Amino acid sequence: MTAYFLVIDTETSDLPKKWDAPYSTKNNWPHILQIAWIVYNQHGEEVKRENHYLKPGDFKITKASIRIHSLTADFLQENGEERLAVFEKLQTDLSAYKPLIIAHFAELDFCMIGAEYYRLNLPHPLKDSSLFCTLKASATYVKNPTFKFLKLNVFYKTLFKKRPENLHNALVDAELTAEIFFYLLKNGEATTQIIEQHSKAIKQAKPEVDYLKDIQFILLIVILISAIAIYYYGK
Repeated sequence: MTAYFLVIDTETSDLPKKWDAPYSTKNNWPHILQIAWIVYNQHGEEVKRENHYLKPGDFKITKASIRIHSLTADFLQENGEERLAVFEKLQTDLSAYKPLIIAHFAELDFCMIGAEYYRLNLPHPLKDSSLFCTLKASATYVKNPTFKFLKLNVFYKTLFKKRPENLHNALVDAELTAEIFFYLLKNGEATTQIIEQHSKAIKQAKPEVDYLKDIQFILLIVILISAIAIYYYGK
C-alpha cells in the first residue's frame, strides 16, 4: 500500500456526451469549474489540501449544472484562477507524493482531468496512478436492488448515520470521500487487489451506466421543474 493518499473531487460545466470519445472530440467534454484535493499519509493524517475555482473560458455552463453546484460564470470570473497554474499544482503533488488516488465516481474525475490536461497539451497525470473508487465500493452496501451503487451522500449516511451538508462543493465532497475511504480501509475493504480492479476499470474511461443515468435523470427533473415554473410565472 502506498505511503500517501490523494482524495480528489471536481465540479463541472456539464456531463460528457460520449464517454468513449477521444479528448480531441469537439464539444464532447465539459470543463472543470472547481477542483479540490486532500493529501493524507498512511496514518490518515492530513498532509495538505488544495481547493481551486477555475476561470471560465469560451464554453457554456449549463443551467442544470449551476442548479447543482451554484457555480456561475460571474462567480468564477471573480474568484477563479488560471487553469494551467492550478493543474501544475496538481501535477506537483502527484509527482511529490506518488499517492493512491481516491474519488467517488472516479471515472468522471479521471476523464475530466484527462480532458483538461489534453487541452493544455499536457499528458494525462493519472494514467500511471493507482485508483480507488468509493462509488464502486458502495455496491456491497446497497439494500435496494433497483440501484447498483450509492451516491456520496447516501453512502456517507449509511456508514456514519448522519446526513452530510453542503454537497456539490468539491472540497466538501473530497472530505466526505476521505472519511468513507478510511472507514473502508480500516475494515479491509480497500485491499491491493480491489485497488487493482478499480484502477483497471476506471482507466477504461467508461462509467458505470446505472450511476450515469441516475445523474442524467436528476438533471432532467431539474430542467422540467424549471420549465414548469417559467411557464406558470410567465402567465
